[in-house]
Amino acid sequence: CWPNLILHTPLILGESLFLALFLVLLAALVTWTSRSNADAGLARPAGSWQLSTLIVVSTVMCTWVRPQSVVLLVPAIVVAWWLGRLGWRRTLQGAGLVLAGMVIAVVPWTIRNAVVMDNFIPMSTNTGDNLCIGFHTGAMGGYRETDACAAEGRYVDGPAIEFARDKELRGRAVRWIVEHPGQLPALSWMKLVATFRYENDALRTWEGFGADPHLKRTERILLHAIGNWYYWVVSLLAIGGLGVVVRDYWCARQQPTVVAAVRNSVLIVAIAASGVLVPMLFFGDSRFKVPIVPCLALLAAVGIHRCFLHRRMESLLGSVP
Repeated sequence: CWPNLILHTPLILGESLFLALFLVLLAALVTWTSRSNADAGLARPAGSWQLSTLIVVSTVMCTWVRPQSVVLLVPAIVVAWWLGRLGWRRTLQGAGLVLAGMVIAVVPWTIRNAVVMDNFIPMSTNTGDNLCIGFHTGAMGGYRETDACAAEGRYVDGPAIEFARDKELRGRAVRWIVEHPGQLPALSWMKLVATFRYENDALRTWEGFGADPHLKRTERILLHAIGNWYYWVVSLLAIGGLGVVVRDYWCARQQPTVVAAVRNSVLIVAIAASGVLVPMLFFGDSRFKVPIVPCLALLAAVGIHRCFLHRRMESLLGSVP
C-alpha cells in the first residue's frame, strides 16, 4: 500500500529488489532472536543451520544490491541484542553470520579491483565524490555539484586517474571534517531534513529527474500529496511505536524474561537507527530513506497494535465484576 514504493516498481532502480531481500534478512534476524529465547540452554537449536545459511545468503544479496545500507548493520544488531540481553555467545554468533555474508559479498570484488585497477579498492571509487558532496564549505546537506568537488580527469580516463581522483576527493573531505568540527551538527541536521522531509523520490525519478515531465500538473500534485501524506502519517505512527518500545524496555529493564519479549522491537529500532546514520555519513536525499521503510511500517504497527490491545484490555477489565 506504500505509494512511493508502488511508484518504484516500474523504475530500474535497486530499491524494490533491496527491500525484498532486506525483508528476508530482517525476518531471519527476528527468527534468530525468537529462537534464542525459546532455545536458551540448548547446544544446537532446531533448524539452526538452515537459519544461519539464510542469514548469510540474504546478507550477501543485500550487500550486492545496496552495500551502503548494510555497512552499519553489524554494530546495530550487536547493540540491539546487547540491550536485549541475548547473551554474548548468541550475539556474536548472529553478528558473525551477518559479517560473514558481507565479507563473502565484498572480497571477490576487492580482488577484482586489485587485478583490474592495480590498487586496493574494497568496493568502489565513488566514495570520494559522495564524501566531498556532503562535506565541503557551502554544503547544504543534499546533492549539489560544485567546484569544491572538482578534480582533474574523469572516471573514464583510465584506472590510474579514477583511483587518484577518488583518493583526492576523499582526502579533501576528511581534511574539511577535521578543520570544521563545529559545523558538523548543523550539517548533519540539514542532511536529515533533505532525506526525511518529503517522499517524492520515486515520482521525481519516474519523470527522469525533471527531464521528462510527462504527467499532467494535477496528476503530479495529486501523486505527490498522496505519497507525502501517507509517509507523514506512518512516520508519526512510527514515532508513537518507538515511544512504546522505549517505555516497554524501560519498564522491563530489571526483568530479563520481560526484556526478551521486547527484544525484536529493540532490534527493529536499532536497524532503523543505522539507516538514519547513512545519509549523515555522506549527503541527504529522499531516496536514501527507502531501505528503512519496513522498519517505519513495523514500528507504526507496534503503536497501532498496542493502542487497540490496550483498549481491548480496558474493555475486558471493565466488564469483569
